Amino acid sequence: MTPSQAEQFISKASKKLAEYCMESKLKAVVTGVSGGLDSAVTIGLARKAQETCFKEGYHLKNIGLILPCHSEPDHAIRAKKAIKTFNAEEILIDLTGIFDLIEQQILESTSDALGGYIDQSHLKDRYRTAQGNVKARLRMSLGTYYVANMLNGLVLSTDNFSEYWMGFWTLHGDVGDYGMIQEIWKGEELPVIAKILGVPQEIIDAAPTDGLGVLPGGDEAQLGASYPVVDTILKSLIEAGIDLNGSIEQIDNLPKVDGVDDQLVKKIASRAIKNAFKRSNPKNLSRGEVGLNKS
Repeated sequence: MTPSQAEQFISKASKKLAEYCMESKLKAVVTGVSGGLDSAVTIGLARKAQETCFKEGYHLKNIGLILPCHSEPDHAIRAKKAIKTFNAEEILIDLTGIFDLIEQQILESTSDALGGYIDQSHLKDRYRTAQGNVKARLRMSLGTYYVANMLNGLVLSTDNFSEYWMGFWTLHGDVGDYGMIQEIWKGEELPVIAKILGVPQEIIDAAPTDGLGVLPGGDEAQLGASYPVVDTILKSLIEAGIDLNGSIEQIDNLPKVDGVDDQLVKKIASRAIKNAFKRSNPKNLSRGEVGLNKS
């Protein structure tokens, strides 16, 4: 993406958000700001939309929520900087205590059924993933959606195209009402947009992470590659005709990707295909599938 393309994207995306809010009579846009690149770009675009609304005489609040839950302190520091950079209103809701209470009750109530599995080393990753999913869903249910409902607003999605194809998000935990960067590649395009928007450089340079402190090493450690490399792999697979919503058998016949190890290509392709169910969630049975007339 060139700087001029980034400028065009910023102009069109923010204008469309402004028009949507005015047409729908919405009074606020709410972003969960983690201190990472995705949410910083999103709240920056929200600021542009807010300015467009102001020019039309329409008042729109731009809200940035900081929602720590056993999170590293530097995440909140970067989140505050992003919110301040784009003149948004800051709301901080610490979910740590709520999460601890809920988890304690869940573990006590299900101890017999779970059989103490969280103490089994080969299942600890599953336990940590479950923790992360609960935290993400708490951020949405008790954070962004609560505030948006109170203010007659909408929740902005902060997911990107790279995460979309890999299923690298929490169902019912990350996706909001309106996504501006859902089809923007995180490694190749988002940093260019961020630079043009004026996102602080320390946020652009920060290691990508969900900000929940569950799995060690951040996003790129889990994926096994940097986002620019992930983008290259995914784009190469799509251009070669690999159906990322199709059969897992395709991983036995993948194309070569210049400069990338075959095992890494296989790992990314496998993750994308195995997580295809997220991209079609929820699965609803049609009337025909259960033997009923269409009407």
